[in-house]
Amino acid sequence: MGRALRSESQVAKVVAGLSVCLALVVAGGGSLVRAADNSWIAGAGAWSWSDGSNWSAGTPVNGQKIDIIQATAGNIDITYDSATPLALGQYWSNVGNTGGGVTTIHIGDGYTLVGDSALMLLPGSRLDITGGTLQNQNGQCAGATIDQSGGVVTSSDDFVASSGGTWNLSGGTFTANRYIAGGHEPGKVWNLNITDTATLNTGTLKAAGYVWGTWYGGTANILQDGGTLNIGTVQMYPGTNWELRNGTMGYGNLGVFGGDFRQTGGTLDLDYDLFIAPAKVDGNGLPHPEITAKYTLTNSVLTRLRAIFVDGDGTFEQAAGTTVNTTGTSGQPGLELGRDNTVTATYLMHGGTANLNGNMHGIILHPTGVFQGNGAVNTYPGIYEVGRIVADGEGTERDLALTTKFIFNSLTYGGGDMGNPDGTAGWYATDKGRLVMPNVGFIGDYGEFNPYVAPYHGLIYNIGESPYQRVGSDLRVVTDDTIDLVNSGQLVFSDLTGVNTIIPVSLLAVDRADVAAPPPTVTFISVHDIAGAAGTVAPFSLTLRYDDAAAGENEGVLRLFHDVAGTWVDVTSSLDVANKYITATGLTSFSQFAVGYAVIPEPASLIVLALAGLGLARRRR
Repeated sequence: MGRALRSESQVAKVVAGLSVCLALVVAGGGSLVRAADNSWIAGAGAWSWSDGSNWSAGTPVNGQKIDIIQATAGNIDITYDSATPLALGQYWSNVGNTGGGVTTIHIGDGYTLVGDSALMLLPGSRLDITGGTLQNQNGQCAGATIDQSGGVVTSSDDFVASSGGTWNLSGGTFTANRYIAGGHEPGKVWNLNITDTATLNTGTLKAAGYVWGTWYGGTANILQDGGTLNIGTVQMYPGTNWELRNGTMGYGNLGVFGGDFRQTGGTLDLDYDLFIAPAKVDGNGLPHPEITAKYTLTNSVLTRLRAIFVDGDGTFEQAAGTTVNTTGTSGQPGLELGRDNTVTATYLMHGGTANLNGNMHGIILHPTGVFQGNGAVNTYPGIYEVGRIVADGEGTERDLALTTKFIFNSLTYGGGDMGNPDGTAGWYATDKGRLVMPNVGFIGDYGEFNPYVAPYHGLIYNIGESPYQRVGSDLRVVTDDTIDLVNSGQLVFSDLTGVNTIIPVSLLAVDRADVAAPPPTVTFISVHDIAGAAGTVAPFSLTLRYDDAAAGENEGVLRLFHDVAGTWVDVTSSLDVANKYITATGLTSFSQFAVGYAVIPEPASLIVLALAGLGLARRRR
């Protein structure tokens, strides 16, 4: 392979991968290594490549370094019509127009152009590839345009678009070892448009200005509205705007380390994982907290991938009518939120279905992980929960319905109950949302879980947490009598006669229409709907781990209310502020249970009430 020396603004070639190659690198000029062996001398107009009178040294021959650089106001159109395949030399060959016109090279069926090193497409240049074959090792382009509607373009090294320009790929095939779209120069924009029947194959695609460990601040706009992308690994960095509108994209990993990826159609089919993990670097490689990353799914199906990982300041957003499927093979979870434990990592769900299946766990929520929204979530085998799961109706009465086999608040196979690390981990419902809580299972024979809230120790049920913690491969070693997650609970029965085999539990937003108005002066902070029995049963107790953040300064006066035949009855037996528990004993029926506090009138209100009372007393005398 040839060797291309470079200036600071150019890109060095990397490990060769394929047998033949074209890497068209969009860069900002640079040293030419040596003077051209042959230069274009014709001006504006339509010309033939093979006409020797258009060149300073006659028709190009194998091994030459050529330059097609003119300064014309008019356009130069060159039809590549070499009778035999032409193999350029090992040095950079340059194409450009500095006079305002556009210099275009047309390559059609039956013609082959081979470059041992690279092509440099400078401002004012254009490649029009309708057929034939273009093979090269490297190349650069600054503000140029490539239109490919056919033909075969191959590269053994890199395609690097580092200084702006556009590639419209509507047909044919482009193959490269690595594709770097948008790179070294702040403010420069690279546009890649894949449509119709085109195919792009590359081992790695890096989008927007992050090259060799440094973020340069370039921009990449990528639109797929058809065709096929076969990519081993995608690495998106800040400044990337990517839309999958139509067509098929696969096959390895997708890393959204900055920018926005929007799937509005088409098919994303990955063998491995989706990472949404902002690269916290600036132009000097230093931490940069303002960098965010986001994946948005609308009007489509995320067909197949192993796992979704979202780290701090990353967001996965799913729209109504969409479906997400993860398989979680090879020990991976279906979804993991916030494993870097820095700032909030979010999964936003606006409807649709999420089938988040894992190998050893379906969903993992670290303390900074937030799963919020509405829709149907099916996860297997279970949820490791020390983050927040929020049913958000978004102003309309909607459900977030969770189906799983177990819920642990332990993230270590070595065992140990993680409890509630920052006091906020748990279950929430807001803005008319309803959280249909997973039915926690009893561990029976062979470690299997029954899919309903079931007893352990004979008469004790947990709500929102499994009654056991996982230790190693044994699911039954440690009994967990402690409820830790916000809005989890525990039922203790004296007798199970009349109690439903399945006890559905929902957490309701306090502003829903199916929540009866609280008693006068009372404000609710949570409402649980527990369907334990149709009629009365033997006395039982209910303990809830209340939301102390919602209670605020009123924590010390919290009360537990029970909706009995449409009337809220205060059934509080005890309040444990240290452990955030509120308990009712002697209960004999099920319905809605609400935690709330009485609103204490402000001093000014008390004065008004006192004066009103004094006036009334005077009138009675």
